[in-house]
Amino acid sequence: SYYIGNPASNTRDISATNPINPIIINPGDTVSAIFATTPITDHRLLTIFVDNTGTPVSSVSAHLSDGLGFEETLPTSESTESANFGQAFFDNLSEFTYFIEATASGYIDYSSDVLVTDYMTETIQLELE
Repeated sequence: SYYIGNPASNTRDISATNPINPIIINPGDTVSAIFATTPITDHRLLTIFVDNTGTPVSSVSAHLSDGLGFEETLPTSESTESANFGQAFFDNLSEFTYFIEATASGYIDYSSDVLVTDYMTETIQLELE
């Protein structure tokens, strides 16, 4: 097996991958992958939006808030050729419990609390309407 990640001394985070990490590469296979990176911050959240089959969901509007004035809304890409297809990356966060809301056409609106303590990855399954 192979591991794709950052060395400990790196100054950038992997903020999105397409296909979604972990990327499975079998012997003899060729896999094309797209990566996006951002400068490292202390507390960050990668949200991955999937359907009930684990397939990334495009065109999700992800809204993160803390109830104290912080609010940020990020879209996931519509393009399967984009690194952030089905993913939204929130950085420069504080160690805190945030409230996340997600909406996408054809899916039931999602909302939940999420604790951010370091580099967190949260996979969110959206349910069809």
